[in-house]
Amino acid sequence: MLENGQTVLRKNTICSCAFGAVIIFISTACRISPQQKEAKYLQRGQIQLAKKDFVRAMLEFKNAAEAMPRDAEPHYQAGLAYLAMGNGKSAVAAFLRAATLNPKHAGAQLKIAELMTASGKKDLLEDAARRLQDLLVATPDNVAAIDTLALAEFELGKSEDAGQTSPGNPEQVSVAPAVLGCPGTVEIGRA
Repeated sequence: MLENGQTVLRKNTICSCAFGAVIIFISTACRISPQQKEAKYLQRGQIQLAKKDFVRAMLEFKNAAEAMPRDAEPHYQAGLAYLAMGNGKSAVAAFLRAATLNPKHAGAQLKIAELMTASGKKDLLEDAARRLQDLLVATPDNVAAIDTLALAEFELGKSEDAGQTSPGNPEQVSVAPAVLGCPGTVEIGRA
């Protein structure tokens, strides 16, 4: 009788160990990295943003920021959502946070400069122009940056500089002179 009890005890122990091993395997296999979590949340947030479901988009971007607290992208995406909602103050804060986390984040730097340029304030226009010149060194073909720089320079009274060649690409010329009424030839990417 004792042998049968030991056999049952062994079978239960083996089953318990096997079950535990399966649980550990499943839980290990189901783990995803913080980068994967962030990517999933960002993708879902962008889908919600495209649907104009701003509350859900913001929730997804918040989750992405929690998954990867030192990454700029969730803050940048949140800034885009704030802009779409018409909340400029929160958008600026989100873009500034993104730029603080990653000073080379082209999208954040461009949005900050665009918002500074729209302010019309001289100190902000000068800061925008500096940001845009730095951005254009890194991304010389960035037409939005070229045009925003032309507008900032025009607003600063530098109409002769507005819309000239990109600091990083002398072949890239803005269409801004014609739009701003500045003297100059309008050329798009010389061949």
